Amino acid sequence: MPGTILIVVALMYGAISGVFHRLPNQSAVTGEIVSIEREKTLDSGSTMYTAYVEYYVNGMAYTIKSGYRSSVFYTGQKMRVVYNRKSPQQAILRPGLKTYVAVLGLLVAGMIVCYCTLFE
Repeated sequence: MPGTILIVVALMYGAISGVFHRLPNQSAVTGEIVSIEREKTLDSGSTMYTAYVEYYVNGMAYTIKSGYRSSVFYTGQKMRVVYNRKSPQQAILRPGLKTYVAVLGLLVAGMIVCYCTLFE
């Protein structure tokens, strides 16, 4: 059971963070955070922010609002943006390498725990 829980957590985290999101005619570009908006302060004292990321396609500027909040956004920060080549205003932010590693690590840990509990 604990292995299954780890796998479900990994899949949920991957879905929420955008690891599994894809766009039609997908292409990627590096964008930059041009502004941040304070969302809320958590009980722990951390302040969460939403970022507005500007990216360029064929010389035209586009802006996308992050679909998630973070306490580590800062103006000028580089972000990976994936956009639809046929409709460049349709875009999503691609999570960083740490997110992919975390999802993969949870999946592998869940599979190992499932395997070990099957053959006890």
